[in-house]
Amino acid sequence: YRKLERDNSHVYYSPLNQQTNEAFEDLFNRLTQGRAVKQQSLEFLGRSLNIPMACGDIARFSFAELCGRPLSAADYLELTRHYRVIVVSGIPRMSLALKNEARRFITLIDALYDTRSVLICSAEVPVNQLFTTEEKYDT
Repeated sequence: YRKLERDNSHVYYSPLNQQTNEAFEDLFNRLTQGRAVKQQSLEFLGRSLNIPMACGDIARFSFAELCGRPLSAADYLELTRHYRVIVVSGIPRMSLALKNEARRFITLIDALYDTRSVLICSAEVPVNQLFTTEEKYDT
């Protein structure tokens, strides 16, 4: 269900280059409608989850901030309780060298799907090329 072909031109920006970055930033600015974007923090289960950029029901992260840390499904579900739109920039092509990050990314996608939240992202490659087992991408 996650890989069904559909028009994703306004939610998935690839490849990572100046043109797609400008379009991605333009969309984020249109979504926030000139309102203040600020850092926020969610407190739950005795810990704190940092939201680098938030505005209303929109939260923005880099891939490293959201999937490069040891976060769980509970963290991602809590995030979706507070933010309907999750914006993620800089998603790399993932290989076995990034298996933990890939697992977290899949967990994030599942949480977003389960809560009917919206994901807007920029990525290095098209969605059907995000995961590879090719050794040249292993580090």
